[in-house]
Amino acid sequence: MEDIFVGRTASFEDLKDRWKQLQPPIRIFGIYGPKSIGKTRYVKEFLTSLQTDSGSTQLVVTLDFRFIKSFKQYMETLAYSLELSCQTIREVTQALRNRKDGVILHHDHQELARVVSREGERLSDASIQESLWDVIYQNLLQNLLQNHHNNNVRLIISSTDVFKFAQFRSLVWDQTLGRLTEEESLELLGQVWAPAGRGEESRRHIVRLCDGVPSAIINVGE
Repeated sequence: MEDIFVGRTASFEDLKDRWKQLQPPIRIFGIYGPKSIGKTRYVKEFLTSLQTDSGSTQLVVTLDFRFIKSFKQYMETLAYSLELSCQTIREVTQALRNRKDGVILHHDHQELARVVSREGERLSDASIQESLWDVIYQNLLQNLLQNHHNNNVRLIISSTDVFKFAQFRSLVWDQTLGRLTEEESLELLGQVWAPAGRGEESRRHIVRLCDGVPSAIINVGE
């Protein structure tokens, strides 16, 4: 059922338009919203549309921080995706810059990279240790973004937390996903729940209880 995607037409078209923007080119796309609102699914649908609509051959590397717990794991994932035997920062950075067709990095659940250290240890609120996100940004992403003549690498963030990039403000575009409308919720319900053909009022009652949260609506059908 995770392949089902409905609604968000205006937001989706806005994202497509910003992706094509050339002056200035957008390098970082932040997709934000509450937990379970459908951010991951939304980004997956967008990445699929790049391939089907425009024939994009860019390499897509998804880095999901539910499973990537340390900087070592992060670099290993990048190196594997780039088919590198070496995992040094220098080698990975060079490979990202030099990839002819470009690379899209999708940081999924990036808020989780703020609460663990470089080694994956849980950080307390009072901790002065650098977070995993700090290490990734300072050691890799900052170097990539500082090269304004090389637009090969783009970053898509899906997160409950908003991330600011003051140094690269002109390269950043953010979008906040809200809840599905009632009509969008009804459309989704119709795709996931066999008895959805029952009375109109009953179906509207169900989607109102789900409050426009896609995962809640999908759970009705499971």
